[in-house]
Parts: sequence; structure tokens; C-alpha cells
Amino acid sequence: MRIGKINRVTKETDVTVEINLDCAELDNNNVSVIVYHEGDGNEIIYGYDENVTLKIFGNYTKQTSGEDVIIKVGNGTITVKEAKDKILNICSEDDNETNTDDNGNEYVYNYFGGHCTICSGAGEDTIYNCAESQRIFSEAEVSSGIGFFDHMLNLFAAHGQFGLKVVCKGDLEVDGHHSVEDIGIALGGALKEALGEKRGITRYGTFFLPMDETLALVSLDISGRPFLVCELGELAPMIGNFDTELVEEFLRAFAFNAGITLHVKIFYGKNSHHKVEAIFKALGHALRAAVNVDKKNKDVPSTKGVL
Repeated sequence: MRIGKINRVTKETDVTVEINLDCAELDNNNVSVIVYHEGDGNEIIYGYDENVTLKIFGNYTKQTSGEDVIIKVGNGTITVKEAKDKILNICSEDDNETNTDDNGNEYVYNYFGGHCTICSGAGEDTIYNCAESQRIFSEAEVSSGIGFFDHMLNLFAAHGQFGLKVVCKGDLEVDGHHSVEDIGIALGGALKEALGEKRGITRYGTFFLPMDETLALVSLDISGRPFLVCELGELAPMIGNFDTELVEEFLRAFAFNAGITLHVKIFYGKNSHHKVEAIFKALGHALRAAVNVDKKNKDVPSTKGVL
């Protein structure tokens, strides 16, 4: 999984931000792929969705029917052969990178964090030993001390389909400036850490988002060249206890510390709440598009070879 975590401590704030770009829920009653691993007396069932490897904790039973092994989870069953075929489909060379470990075993690494080791000479009852990649978190947990800003960060995470944790203790007795700016700095740094060398990402993301009378645009490039163009138009001075001047401060801090080129524009609208909310939702969608894995390009998406 692509996860970044930053703790930023200043005289005014103590901020911790953690972002998971590959966060996904898995319904234990509707598992698409099951793998049975037998070894060292520890029998493990793994479930897979389209993107990430998640360990399922729960009861299960193994039954034998003829020469095949049947794995039973909940009300459903799957044979080891069926599971093996599905793993072969998921870990195909077309979508992943095949390597060899120190013991000479081939393994497939996909960009979502799954590491599937091929067991040499394995029988039907011992298939791929898939490295555990637990779901770290799947929902936003945000506490900045500024209610409206918490709401915006939750929307950003939900529309980006990111796991997000934000905890900030700031000098709100002064105002929200230091807290909002430092959260932007930490979130940008965490995103940069999560992306690593940026191999295989789509890189660009653009999203138009209508919200009632408002239309917003966010367009970004994970370029390594931080830049911000921000045209918000007229906003009410305050939304709840949130100073709307801090929208641009947050976006600048986020863009420059993430190393992205970011363009934000409100085309029209009347309600300030709608305008700001449209920006954060559009930012989530645009960023989700940019960090998505491009299955046709496993390299850094730049002719320069580096971003």
C-alpha cells in the first residue's frame, strides 16, 4: 500500500497526518478471491478486491472433496484450483512486475501493495503465499479543532477514496491560520512520501464539479514543480469558525509540499459554503485520477525519467 505519514511540530501546532492512497473496504461476505495457505501450522485466508490485498480475520473451515481442497468462508466455498486461477489472473505479467527472490522463487509485485510468492512445485493444496497487507484505515479520522475544515477534509478523503488521519493541536485561541497551514504542509508531505518515485501513476488529474449554483474546477499535475493558480472569486469572510482566506493558504501549503502543480478556479456561484465544498470535493476527484495506476506504463510518467 502507498502510505505516507508526517508529524510536524512547531511552536504553534502539533500536527500528524497519515494518508493511504490505496484504501478500500472489503466485504467479508462477498469476497472476490480466496487464498488458502498451509504452513507452520498457521492457516490463513486472504481476500482480494480489485486493487489491494487485505487480510480477513474470522472463522473458516477447510473440507476435502476428492483430490481438491475446498475453502469455506461464510456461506460460500471456493476450491484451491479456482483460487489459483484467479490469482494467476490478478498477478499477470501484463499488469504487474515479475521478479525472483533470493531463494529462486518467482514473485509478482503489483503497485497496490500485493506481493505474491509462487511456491515452487506446489500441489493443489498449497498455492500462492501472499504477503499480508492489512487495511491500515479505511475512513477519514479528522480532528483539527475547526469544524468546517474537518468537514472539508472528510469530503476530500471520501471523494478521493483515500484513507486519511489528521490530528492537530493548534493555537486556535489566536485563530485557525497556523493549524490550517500546517495541516496543508503535513498533508502535502505525506502525499509526497506515499507516492515515492511516482512510478506507474497517471500523473494528471482534472475535475469539474457542480454543486447547486456553483461550478468549480481543479486541475493538477504531480510534476515535482510546485505551483498554485487560485481563482476563488468573492467569499464570505467566515463560514462557521473557518476563515475563508485560509482556503488559498491551505492549497498553497499542500501543493508546494506535495510537489504538485495545482490550478483551482470557481467559475461562478453565490453560496460560499458551496464554493469551498466544491473545491475540496473536486480536489479529491482530481487527485484520485492522478495517483491511479496506469497499467500501460510502469515507469515514471515523464520523458525525463524523474518527477
